[in-house]
Amino acid sequence: MALHAELGEAALIDALRSGDERAFARLVDSHHRSLLRVAQLYVRDRAVAEEVVQETWLAVLEGIDRFEERSSLKTWTYQILTNRAKTRAQREHRQLSFSALISDAESEVAETRFRPIDDPKFPQQWAAPPRSWPDERILARETVDQLRNAVAQLPPAQQVIVGLRDIEGWSADEVCEALEITPATSGYCSTERDRAFETRSRITSRPHETPQIPQEDGPPDELTCRELVRLVTDYLEGTLSETDRRRFDVHLTKCDGCSTYLAQVRETIRISGALTEQSLAPEARDELLTAFRTWKQRRQ
Repeated sequence: MALHAELGEAALIDALRSGDERAFARLVDSHHRSLLRVAQLYVRDRAVAEEVVQETWLAVLEGIDRFEERSSLKTWTYQILTNRAKTRAQREHRQLSFSALISDAESEVAETRFRPIDDPKFPQQWAAPPRSWPDERILARETVDQLRNAVAQLPPAQQVIVGLRDIEGWSADEVCEALEITPATSGYCSTERDRAFETRSRITSRPHETPQIPQEDGPPDELTCRELVRLVTDYLEGTLSETDRRRFDVHLTKCDGCSTYLAQVRETIRISGALTEQSLAPEARDELLTAFRTWKQRRQ
């Protein structure tokens, strides 16, 4: 988050411990909406979710002096939220694991975009490859709105992951640690990012153009277009093995369709960063600041 980058993690923690109301207010403004989304995964009622989030902020204040900084402040905050939400869910007999809240992911790119696996010459290569987006479309507000709508149509748990990963800019490891989920579960975010990307891609599709296909067969160990699409998130995050990254790079030099796809995924991630959460309601913010002042007075 920009707040952490601006103040620095240590300076932010020191400011909270010293009773700096501005630091607390900015922390709340940065994370409250995302915390609420996570809480709503576990409890049915929005009002209860709001209570869980408020309890989380109070727990942050009460525990800040004991915070040992073994994790980041934001990760610690989300862990408090997750634990409290689970406790409330147990009272409502609604205890679920995070992975259970995520529906089975659909293919991130339609299978019809690729040639069949038994194609005699070009198995799993592009049948309908991506085409470059015009600059005016990239900058158009309607395109940003289409991406926002695509994210809004995802199941709630997947919205949370996409929100933290692409809108808030968290790493996969941070999401796993904060939400206490496995790396396999967080992998859904790449699928949902690609699904949102597919929606955006359709805005600029040109169905009357002739599809581009590879001109020659590659060696047996070369990636297919379908395999590259499945690996693109790991490639961007630098988590591919050296061998797979080399295979990925070699394929890019030979396939204009995959080079365009990679560029479009990067652009989609960049635009996702502009899809900020709605601001916290003034009444809720004032209530939290009042609680902060009460906490600060007790410490004096």
